[in-house]
Amino acid sequence: MNNEHDTAPKREVEWKRANKLRLDSLNPRLPEGFENANQSALLQVLARDYDLQDIGHSLASNGYFAEEPLVTIKSKNEDAWVVVEGNRRLAALLLLGDPSRAPKSLRPAWEELSKKRRFKILEVPILEYDRREEITPYLGFRHITGVLEWRPYQKGRYIAQLVEKSKKSFFEIARIIGSKAPTVREHYVGYTLLRQARDAFAIDTQRVQESFGVLRRALSDPSIRAFIKLQLDQSEKYLAHPLPKSAAANTRELLLWMFGDEQTEPALKDSRRLSDLGMVLNSEVACGVLRNTNNLDYAFEMAGGEERRLLESLNKASYFLDQVLPMALRHKKSKDVRDAVQRCNETFKEVLRIFRME
Repeated sequence: MNNEHDTAPKREVEWKRANKLRLDSLNPRLPEGFENANQSALLQVLARDYDLQDIGHSLASNGYFAEEPLVTIKSKNEDAWVVVEGNRRLAALLLLGDPSRAPKSLRPAWEELSKKRRFKILEVPILEYDRREEITPYLGFRHITGVLEWRPYQKGRYIAQLVEKSKKSFFEIARIIGSKAPTVREHYVGYTLLRQARDAFAIDTQRVQESFGVLRRALSDPSIRAFIKLQLDQSEKYLAHPLPKSAAANTRELLLWMFGDEQTEPALKDSRRLSDLGMVLNSEVACGVLRNTNNLDYAFEMAGGEERRLLESLNKASYFLDQVLPMALRHKKSKDVRDAVQRCNETFKEVLRIFRME
């Protein structure tokens, strides 16, 4: 038997001048539409939206830690390196070096931080890769299954990039990033559904992006999927546009009921009630009530939800009473136990009276 294994390649840390490093326009943390943005625009949005000043304080006080090299690929267009992992650190470093590049409202803070810095950082450590795809396993471990997880929507966006650029299956992507195929598919479908809702159905999806994890859980409910005509048992190619055009109106309603908009509060106040919403969507009458009232409680009752809760409660009561019998014999002289039994007896008498079973 051959027990030999390939040796993992060793990659040496190099030190490069900071002015030779470039922010990555394909960073999944960036908002949609920045894929072709210039360096100035990328720096502005990172400074404005990603709370860089804590990183700036650390760099100003301690310099750059050699233990945290930036992960890069060589730029195709110039003698520079694109930072695939570490964009916030690079952005903070650039703002410390030139505070005038910060958004106007943040410029005074960066100017003060720059003046007080103990170290002027000219060079930083990097790891250079030949191709972006070589970094994928590391990013997957670090940000999808690892210790510095991206927000759910950012995960979905990154997974969509992997699926659509590599043309690999969900199983292959999962193996590369250290995840599971169903999880990869869930993130991908959630992202492509929102992309289609935004681009093809003209639905504002900003609120949904902020609660992307709730959408993912919702899509595990068969009734919710049926309402928007979503079929998960399809190929990666089909799931790039997972909804038929005929689902536009229902998709708009579902997202409104779940997340609301500027004029309307969401009908779903608690994501733990996603199954209740699914039950409503499975009933035309209950859906009509939800459209007219935006009241999930009322619609749930119309869908038979209250009856279901009653059955669940009675079944639980029956189960617990079965557990009580062997213990009751051993504690029948206890006053507290006898008082509890009396309360149960009175309640059960009322239930029997309602059903005329006495």
